[in-house]
Amino acid sequence: MNQYLNFSQKDYLQLQKVYEALLQQVYEICNQKEVSEEEIDQLFRSHYKNLQSFLLDSNGKEIFKKYRESPDVLEIKCAEYTSEFQMRLLGIYLSKVKQPVLDIGCGQQANLFHFLRKNDIVVYGLDRNVQNLNNKIYQVDWLEYTYVPDTWGTVISHMAFSNHFMHHHLRPDGDYEKYATKYMEILKSLKIGGSFIYAPGL
Repeated sequence: MNQYLNFSQKDYLQLQKVYEALLQQVYEICNQKEVSEEEIDQLFRSHYKNLQSFLLDSNGKEIFKKYRESPDVLEIKCAEYTSEFQMRLLGIYLSKVKQPVLDIGCGQQANLFHFLRKNDIVVYGLDRNVQNLNNKIYQVDWLEYTYVPDTWGTVISHMAFSNHFMHHHLRPDGDYEKYATKYMEILKSLKIGGSFIYAPGL
């Protein structure tokens, strides 16, 4: 999975249309008395081109140009760190954490979320790939999430928000303005004296 490919709700609807078109074509071919290999080949070539167009429209040309130059770039390494490591790296001390806490990009397993919860910290998590949802973990794209002003004592984002912000800042066609706007929204969502703790630094 490439974590830098990002799809909005509008993109998902567009992808649905791509597959609806494919199914319609398959239906039409199946209703023919005879189907040649050339027709089937053409069907899949057409679908492949539609998928290419979808990816270019949704994520821009520059990122795929870079992948053509260096195919190994497609192998994006993505790992979830232990809660203890994240606490040490980010310099977070349980006794000083201002609540409630929001973990942006908490990961599929939400390790830090569960660690903080076990230590009686009021915590919430956001991630588009999170598993084991409950009433305090939301499966959502954190760029589309609304950060309500004066809500959080602490916002944490380890290798998530700022990592993607930097990625878009360095891309010639990156959507860095959207990240900058969301960054300010996150800051405004902090209570007075609250903290936004993240890595890497911006």
